[in-house]
Amino acid sequence: MFCSVKGCGRDVYAKGFCVAHYFRDRNGDLKAEVPVRPKNETRLCEIEGCENKHYGSGFCQMHYRRWKRSGETSVETRRQETCNVAGCDKPHDARGLCHGHYQRLMRDAEVNDEEPLIRKKNPELCSVEACGRKAEVGDLCKTHAGRLRKFGDVQANKPIKPRIGKGFVLHGYSHVPVPREDRWLTNGKTPYPEHRLVMARYLGRPLRPDESVHHKNGRRTDNREENLELWTRWQPVGQRVEDRVDDAVAFLRAHAPHLLLESAIVDACPSETGAAM
Repeated sequence: MFCSVKGCGRDVYAKGFCVAHYFRDRNGDLKAEVPVRPKNETRLCEIEGCENKHYGSGFCQMHYRRWKRSGETSVETRRQETCNVAGCDKPHDARGLCHGHYQRLMRDAEVNDEEPLIRKKNPELCSVEACGRKAEVGDLCKTHAGRLRKFGDVQANKPIKPRIGKGFVLHGYSHVPVPREDRWLTNGKTPYPEHRLVMARYLGRPLRPDESVHHKNGRRTDNREENLELWTRWQPVGQRVEDRVDDAVAFLRAHAPHLLLESAIVDACPSETGAAM
């Protein structure tokens, strides 16, 4: 079956129309006298002499925007070039103003044209005495800027309590937040595996990627300095027997010294069966 529009000859899509005439009919104007553009043909702008690709409403993007802005396509409505403020030759940004005067208008509800536009360079450190933290909001750190916004005062005499979290355990290894002063040891990473951080602090340098830290007693959460040793390659499975024995003796000495005493007595006085043999 073919489209019901005379002279179309395209296959029916719905309601007796081809795809093109069907959607034209849905938009309220069948435009039967306007031929349907072949599917693979590139549609161009309808403005005479313009060879740009069609964008919308019969126009290319440039003419379409002119038409939307001024209602005509023949003459471009030129945009204001400079700021309206007397003596300001900066380019126009919005509402007849340059970017600086527009920001003043939004912030202070007035342009303050008597005050020259000077870009203020924010300091690197917080302006609160003895703070020493990085200035991130104007000339204040985040904490003091938050206090100023919430309480109206930076509360300079109130110390800042660092929030570094509590850490977590992943694959049996403890990961802990790294204090700001130690982040150079972890290449800025936080949280960081505690055993590698302990070893980096002991060595006074960051660990290389080919270095690993071995737990002598096999307990991954026991990150005492004396329980760690540095390896220059990935460590093998297991622990040394002497390390496990030393750890067992230390554990008994701390929690059950009487068992060590009984063991020593047995070793010193063998059983009668053992003596007979």
